[in-house]
Amino acid sequence: MRDEPFRLVTLGQLALVASDGSEDASLATRRRKLALLAVLATAGRPLSRAVLAEMFWGDQDEERARHSLSDALSHLRRVLGRETIASRQTDVWIAADCKLTVDTLELTAAAAARDTARVVDLYAGPFMDGVSVPRSCTFEQWVARERDRLERLFLTACDGRCFRLARSREWDDCATLAARWLGIAPLSVDAALYRLNALKAPGTRDAYARALVAYDRLVRRLRDEYALAPDPRVSALATDIAACLRATPAVAVEAPSFASVGAAERAPVAAAPVAAAAPEPFETAVAGATDAPRAAPAAPRRLGRASRWVTMAGSIGITFFLAAPSGHRGRTPAPNGEPVVAVSPVRVLGADASSAWIGAGVAQLLAADLADSAQLTVVPPERVVNAEGGSMAASDDATRALGQRLGATWIVDGGLVHGDTLYLLDISVREASSGRVVQLFTVTSRDLAGLARQAATRLRSTALQPASGALAGANRPPVEGTTAYAGHS
Repeated sequence: MRDEPFRLVTLGQLALVASDGSEDASLATRRRKLALLAVLATAGRPLSRAVLAEMFWGDQDEERARHSLSDALSHLRRVLGRETIASRQTDVWIAADCKLTVDTLELTAAAAARDTARVVDLYAGPFMDGVSVPRSCTFEQWVARERDRLERLFLTACDGRCFRLARSREWDDCATLAARWLGIAPLSVDAALYRLNALKAPGTRDAYARALVAYDRLVRRLRDEYALAPDPRVSALATDIAACLRATPAVAVEAPSFASVGAAERAPVAAAPVAAAAPEPFETAVAGATDAPRAAPAAPRRLGRASRWVTMAGSIGITFFLAAPSGHRGRTPAPNGEPVVAVSPVRVLGADASSAWIGAGVAQLLAADLADSAQLTVVPPERVVNAEGGSMAASDDATRALGQRLGATWIVDGGLVHGDTLYLLDISVREASSGRVVQLFTVTSRDLAGLARQAATRLRSTALQPASGALAGANRPPVEGTTAYAGHS
């Protein structure tokens, strides 16, 4: 028996890690043998050699499959120690005194002890994520059962842990955990309520703004993936948050200068009205908040709000000065395969419909900044709205149809909200051919021009690069060849 302890990591990946944190090199490339160890280590009982041979080498004849199993067990003994894997006649199991810890077993024990903090710390992702044995339905079924069981333990722990964090007013930790919970169970009403309440808890404009961004992102995910609207309780909470945002005065922010945009050489033209985007599900949900009773605002509040809107008006005036003459309006998709990016009008979160012009202006700035790239063709917001007939695409099919009409490779949209001293812009990028969201990110800035510039830089450097990993994000299935098959002997 070897004295060196090992740890088998099965959550979020599959790896055998030594005490110094290094992964065992002899098994890192022999995924089938490592998967066999995972089966033995998590079984908690002896397993039949016939069952194991069928699970991992069922596509071979019986004699060869048994030989492959014996070879794999010998390899595991060389790594872990001769006495670590015991056998008797037809059965095989992990010896009780084997110095091997398994994260899955620790999580199960923590869940049984109702140690929710330990469960959420241990859960690093789906069980044996990306691991597969080709042509083995038995293995796939076993992984699916274990993955579902462990995920349910994690979600149950999230509920209890968020409750404790909320009671102790640990809002940041509560919001972070609720986001993980929502990532796995987006239909969970409790997860959404915990997240929004935790984000808004500080009671500042920044807090309300971040909560509304999170709600808007949830609205889009439910719409895109499930064709559903949020639960009325979640929408009602978002309505209250939007009302609080509007009732809280903003700190004046400095209007951007021409130099800050880097486009002073563009000639000024008359600002033409921009068609406002029709309300998204978010705006529908919070529109009623404008009728909520409020206390009479004091003079400082009026001054703060006036300062805010003067700043916005100045920024949007500059928007049209800079964006209108840029060449992206008349450009058409290039025949050489140049990517085409359609920029949708930006939604203004937590504001009434009369504020839609602000989002339209930010979208114009974003389109102008993107059009400065020689590698992109940009479809401006007004063409997107006109092509969609005055409303934004609300499904994968609608997005694909819109992409075809515009000849677009990607469609970009976002939600804007004003915090205490910062604007927050939440951007989503859709692949026009599939309608799926391939990138989500949030940028912040003290002025609208800087906000659009940051978003354009991020889009050019990540989301809109064909070879970028951003196009294979969490919302897309892995492309062929990326799954970590346990195909090596």
